[in-house]
Amino acid sequence: MTGACILLLSIRSPIPALSSNAQANAIFRLIAAAAAVGLLNLVVLALALLKRLPTANTIRTCTSGLTPEGVSDITPEKRRLVPWRKITEIREHHGDIHVWFGLSGIFIPRDAFKDQDEARRFASLAVDLWRTKGARWPEAVANYWRST
Repeated sequence: MTGACILLLSIRSPIPALSSNAQANAIFRLIAAAAAVGLLNLVVLALALLKRLPTANTIRTCTSGLTPEGVSDITPEKRRLVPWRKITEIREHHGDIHVWFGLSGIFIPRDAFKDQDEARRFASLAVDLWRTKGARWPEAVANYWRST
């Protein structure tokens, strides 16, 4: 599809002749058409990514938690449970928790926790359960989530 667009655009583009050689002009038109289609794809990709990312002021009503089966994320739109085996990485960054799986992820903001220590304990528990695929559920929860 992209190749057809490039070919059609190179034939129909109003680029003036840059050389007396017809083959050189055809190559210039093809390069210009490929660059135009590449830029268009880049712009569309950037807009799609920006549309997916929440802004700093976005209020997201959700409930996220850990279960023996995986990480759950419940929003008004959908209910999702990501099994431990599908998670590729769990990171804590200044109290924000990022759970990555495939090309997607779950974001738990620092505001969801009482303080940064609670966020770090949650992240440690999540990493421990992820590494054991949830097998250490009873003892891990008892060890990590005691109130101090």
